[in-house]
Amino acid sequence: MVNLPVRVPKNPLNWQRTGFSFSRFCIPALAGYQGRALYLDADMIVFADIASLWHLPFNGAKVIIQEDLPIPRQQTNQKLGAPAKRVKQCAVMLLNCDRLDWDINHIIDDLDRERYDYAQLMNELCILPESDIEQAVPFHWNSLEHYEPGKTALLHYTDMATQPWVYANNQHGALWLEEIRQMLSSGALTRDELKQEIALGYCRPSLMMDLDWGHRVPSGFYPPFQKLIGLMDKPYRPHREVYRQKKIRLNAAKGQPNTQPKQQPEKQQPLGPNSPRYAYSFQSPCRQPRILILVDNLRATYFLSFHYALKQLHETERLAFFVIDSAEVRRWTNRRSPEAFVNQIIKDIAPTVVIFSRYALPYGDKLLTLFKAQKISTVYHVDDDLLHLHSDLGEEIQNRLGHPDVLQARQRLMKESDLIYTSTVFLRDRISHQFRDQTVFCGTYPPYLDCLLETPSNPAKHKAKAQALTTQPLTIGYMGSKGHQLDLEVIVPSLQQCLTAHPALRFETFGTIQMPAALKSFGSRIHAHKTNIDYASFLNQLNNLNWDIGLIPLQDTLFNRCRSATKFIEYTICGIPALASRGHRYDHLAQAPDPQIMTAAAAEWTTQLEKMIGDYELRQTLVRNAQVHCATAFRLDLLEAQIKKILALV
Repeated sequence: MVNLPVRVPKNPLNWQRTGFSFSRFCIPALAGYQGRALYLDADMIVFADIASLWHLPFNGAKVIIQEDLPIPRQQTNQKLGAPAKRVKQCAVMLLNCDRLDWDINHIIDDLDRERYDYAQLMNELCILPESDIEQAVPFHWNSLEHYEPGKTALLHYTDMATQPWVYANNQHGALWLEEIRQMLSSGALTRDELKQEIALGYCRPSLMMDLDWGHRVPSGFYPPFQKLIGLMDKPYRPHREVYRQKKIRLNAAKGQPNTQPKQQPEKQQPLGPNSPRYAYSFQSPCRQPRILILVDNLRATYFLSFHYALKQLHETERLAFFVIDSAEVRRWTNRRSPEAFVNQIIKDIAPTVVIFSRYALPYGDKLLTLFKAQKISTVYHVDDDLLHLHSDLGEEIQNRLGHPDVLQARQRLMKESDLIYTSTVFLRDRISHQFRDQTVFCGTYPPYLDCLLETPSNPAKHKAKAQALTTQPLTIGYMGSKGHQLDLEVIVPSLQQCLTAHPALRFETFGTIQMPAALKSFGSRIHAHKTNIDYASFLNQLNNLNWDIGLIPLQDTLFNRCRSATKFIEYTICGIPALASRGHRYDHLAQAPDPQIMTAAAAEWTTQLEKMIGDYELRQTLVRNAQVHCATAFRLDLLEAQIKKILALV
């Protein structure tokens, strides 16, 4: 039931209220539409044998939910502002899978078609007629914030703000705490696992103290003890992703666009008269974590790896972070020493962690030593195999990134940092083999940032082209940097064949990549677009190009095998179906039950291109499947949790 492929509805007002709100509708399909199943929310404790609940008779119904309250109790238990009619309680639900034909994709489709909204789906269970709903689950099997010893069979901590794992003063929190102590005692849960959950923000900071000492405090002193440990939780904000989504829904209800705040100007004023110029400075009164990121440059790697995730953590958890690029370090240290630079940084921002993102010069290894001498944790972040550059990257990149001084500094940074943070499993394994004594971390990358688009992508926007290819120009595009020049050159013969066969076909490039000379004979049917260094502007520019097919050719080199799926995700955000080289990280996506990408062996590029050019429905299906997958597998909050895990490790 974790990470189910549930598509995000188009209207934010219909988004899930929790990460599992729609999971119950997936159960019949997961059960093969056979037998019975029992759904319970995740915020419950069960005190009685569940068999009595399991064997409730359906009496011809398809689902059994909680019995309805008498009218007097409906009125006395009603919260201020609650609807006059009590909603159906579906947190405990018995399902007759033999008779339920629920398909989560069809349910989301109907939300998108506005046949019903979230409230009607969740509160009224409108996808079933009343005759198919039996209200027979006894009250004591879904006791909302109420506990009677010997009577309550299931306690439901339904008030998210006061759940005992996020709030120290829950009136029935001791019951949950005792269950956790038993899990720790039996080994079902370890203290390290629990500390990790706290570090990730899923549990309150005071939880370990409560578990260790709360049951030893005399009952008369327990209320003041709860208030005391509650002070530890003052900076803590629980359920931050839930509330972030709620904010988006509120903005949508007000007619405001669902976008992230605009980026700050790239350069800001120094914090003091002697301070370096921080590219970004997100202040916080909290003493930790306080992160300094030293980047080689402010390009896509920084924005995708850190910027948007850290901005969310800054807003939700008051995390502080600051960014300086290598050009500013060089400017500042031109007349002053590296020691003076580190002292000024400590005076300005008092960092607790320094992340070197692809950084080498100036003074990379020296700065590492100076920060470590001040007991400041260090992380080296890398998204390419920068110690083993491939000759195909070109002379300029080889001279810049492969200079002996750069390689020496980068190698020492990797060797002596507290942790190395990589972007792919293959890259992690390569680096782990070279630095056997190092801790090397790998996680989800890059995030799916469709929230940056000013105009949402629409994969159906080129339908007219599919119906009249001979008169309507179809555009194939390649987005990339000059380091990919030879990757693109490999498929030039296939592009020539397709452009010759289809007089209305166009080919465009986007980025620092050069248009291949062999294609220039096609004149106005080819075009090279230059990109904006600002990442949000870059993504919107790509979206506005309205490409019909995006290409990801890759030569089979060790360097390319280390690369992430960035192009595929960016194409997907912009509604562009992709064709990639076979034998790389995309093969499993092409072979999935719901294919998300096309792949081609070296000799198949012309054939596969022709197939995509001529099949509008294929392109539509690929984009739709890819957007569903990426919106779930590469969510921004996963990257936020990942960064918090890294901070906990150092």
